[in-house]
Amino acid sequence: MKDLLILLDNRPGALAEMGEALGEAGVSVEGGGMWVVDGKGVAHFLFQDGAAARRALESAGIKVVDERDVVVQRLQTRDSRPVRKAHAPHGRGRRQHRGAIQ
Repeated sequence: MKDLLILLDNRPGALAEMGEALGEAGVSVEGGGMWVVDGKGVAHFLFQDGAAARRALESAGIKVVDERDVVVQRLQTRDSRPVRKAHAPHGRGRRQHRGAIQ
């Protein structure tokens, strides 16, 4: 599983354009989210095939800033419903993105 850090324009339709590029390439999004940081759209999305996702996005003119391995681990809630948690693989450490994204 790969986590891609993606920069999008902070404008209506930018996220839809990302989805169209991925859909045309047959790449599924496994999870993620998007935020606005310093006026820019900053997204983290998870993909089974990070290389295919990166190719699809970059060919559509969408900037991929970083690609990281993640491990998805099933957890149990108190009422026994499964939940999923993604984190950095053991030994790789955790990185947080803070401040302006260039």
